[in-house]
Amino acid sequence: MAKVENGWFAEISDLWYGQAMSFEVNKVLCHKKSQYQDILMFESKSHGNVLVLDSCVQCTDRDEFSYQEMITYLPLNSHPNPRKVLVIGAGDGGVIREIAKHPCVESIVQCEIDEEVVNMSKKYLPNMSCGYNSAKHTLHVGCGKEFMKKHQGEFDVIITDSSDPVGPAASLFEKEYYELMKSALKSDGILCSQGECPWLDNVFIKNMMKFCSPLFPVVGYAYTNVPTYPCGQIGFLMCSRSPETKFDQPLRRFSSEQLTSLNLKFYNSEMHTAAFALPQFFEKKNKEYDKTGSSEDSDWFWEKRKIAPGQSFGLIKEDIHFHKKINNQDILVFNSYVYGNVLVVDDVIQRTECDQALYDESLAHLALSCHPDPKKVLIIGGLSGGIINEVSRYQSVEEIVQCEASQALLDISKKYFDQTSTGYENPKLRELYIGTYMEYIKTHPVEYDVIITVPAETFLQPNTSDALKSALKPNGIVISQLPSFWLELDAIHSLFKYNKTSFSTVKLAYSCIPTPPFGQTTFMLRSLNPATCFETPVQQLSDEEHSQLYFYNSKVHSACFALPEFVRKVIDS
Repeated sequence: MAKVENGWFAEISDLWYGQAMSFEVNKVLCHKKSQYQDILMFESKSHGNVLVLDSCVQCTDRDEFSYQEMITYLPLNSHPNPRKVLVIGAGDGGVIREIAKHPCVESIVQCEIDEEVVNMSKKYLPNMSCGYNSAKHTLHVGCGKEFMKKHQGEFDVIITDSSDPVGPAASLFEKEYYELMKSALKSDGILCSQGECPWLDNVFIKNMMKFCSPLFPVVGYAYTNVPTYPCGQIGFLMCSRSPETKFDQPLRRFSSEQLTSLNLKFYNSEMHTAAFALPQFFEKKNKEYDKTGSSEDSDWFWEKRKIAPGQSFGLIKEDIHFHKKINNQDILVFNSYVYGNVLVVDDVIQRTECDQALYDESLAHLALSCHPDPKKVLIIGGLSGGIINEVSRYQSVEEIVQCEASQALLDISKKYFDQTSTGYENPKLRELYIGTYMEYIKTHPVEYDVIITVPAETFLQPNTSDALKSALKPNGIVISQLPSFWLELDAIHSLFKYNKTSFSTVKLAYSCIPTPPFGQTTFMLRSLNPATCFETPVQQLSDEEHSQLYFYNSKVHSACFALPEFVRKVIDS
């Protein structure tokens, strides 16, 4: 049963043993046990009202639109004429709200087994449950499976917005359920189901895709960033009865005016296509996430970030390798079941063993693949030899320089993160500077083809851009890791506008990465070369080099530049 302790709710579950998201609670609005599940609704300090079913967060006021829009418009805009739609679940009403907006849809039939969820959502989630007021909508309280048995071949699209595969939702992830949906679809029908987390559940997901493949001629998988779900990600399993369907190519592309009139905040055509660009680890990662244990009684680390009050990310400390105060910094290294070794400085996660490659590959390849002949590269911060190794994959690179602010932190990183520490032995690394970043940059004018900066807050200040520009050669490129746009969009926008006045080309990109706040990291890319098109690489790694990567590929490259609509509108304003 979900519970609030000491003013906080922690989403502790064996479904994702070893990690948890937590929210500071202003007040509990309602907590009851329905016929089917435990239901908790509370007002949070940072995310508005939050709905929790069987201890798992279903939605929050702050970020619900990212999920609702993607699970709705991915299937609707992949179908030539989605007039009649069946929704299974979606008791909060958010999916109904989005379907009702769609210009083609004439009828929405919803099957929700738990009427208590509907009633609580109408009371406490008015911005989502407003969809229930649509004249297109009909609610059937009961079992969706039994309903479909009686309504064969009726629907153009079926959307399953379910909770995780436990309790009443468990059967919605089985082959029998997909067979029922197929029978309820018209001959060209499409289905889209909540598809769990690609980072945690990829073996489970691939097994589902395997049993769907004989049933449907087209099976696809997409994923997107939803900050409050585990790892900040959620996936969508999609199937079509028509062999002509191309899920990554929407048949309906909304204009900017249509996106505004439909009040879409996340979905756009670029996000649609980008959702199907799966990272390398989706195929490579075959570890079953199956550990269970007494999570609540474990030794937890809870992250404390000043820029993200009212929320915290937690990991179970399986083993503590190092904990000491050095130069007034509290430094902790521990082992996590989910992420391997974790480095923490002053209660903030700096890096983890398992998702570090997502940072390293994004920073290196988004920038270097867009420079025609990068010979000399400067890396600022990161505490990771992994970036050095990724940069060195480019044959044209002759010289790499890395700057770090702390020798002590670097030594600790080398010791406990041996997978990437080999970068410091790379023959292309010609200098390792320990000291002040800006001091080094100012004393090396017009020297580098590419500069990579990692410390997010340091390079969020506009004046640092002038220093970085001064250290670039005439056609140079700089990429900077920035905080999440969910947290710092105004500051990112200010930096973007400032850089537009001094660089020929400026672009924002982002990657879904599990451990930073909101499960997402923003990158700003700038070039002094007006011919640079960051979305289209001018250099390609060999097939052998690509096979060694964990995250990056050519589709991921393009997808990184597709911005959610609320970000695009601010940046383009």
